[in-house]
Amino acid sequence: MRRMNPALAMVACIPFLALPAHATTLMNWDLDEFVFQSRAVVTGTVSDVEVRAPEDGTVAHTYVTLDVEDVLAGAAVPRQVVLQEMGGRIGYRATIVHGVPVYRPGERVLVFLEELDDGKLRTLGFYRGKYTLEIDPDTQREMYVQREPSGVSFADHEVAAPEPEIRYQREDLEWTIRLAAGER
Repeated sequence: MRRMNPALAMVACIPFLALPAHATTLMNWDLDEFVFQSRAVVTGTVSDVEVRAPEDGTVAHTYVTLDVEDVLAGAAVPRQVVLQEMGGRIGYRATIVHGVPVYRPGERVLVFLEELDDGKLRTLGFYRGKYTLEIDPDTQREMYVQREPSGVSFADHEVAAPEPEIRYQREDLEWTIRLAAGER
């Protein structure tokens, strides 16, 4: 049996070192931890989504304008906030960050807000900090829904990962958040 030269094997692997990573590792927090870690928890409607490329040529960001309807927990926020999320698509050029929440104009949402060092806001905990308000087709009740995107894993292997889709009745989730924040 012929053995491969170790130096040749290392050189053969070099092209694979430049391949992009396709996963994001998240903390598996429960709702209480999300409430505790957030600057505020708000409900609202997405009024605008815009992707901008910075002048310095670094990673594009998606700017989400959210018309705030209610602050369920945390600090007061203006009636309109702009979230700065990592990644986005401009023409044929895309920066994909797995696990970053996707927002659509007109979408009604519940969002856990995180304040960055520069004072800008973003969704806390990637997609885990965003719920979309939908009407359940069977019951016609308002439900907050969170769907797990591809390309994410969880750092805490001692705790079971969340379900791929989480659903809460609107009133139940809002009440649970207010209770966790001590603002019931």
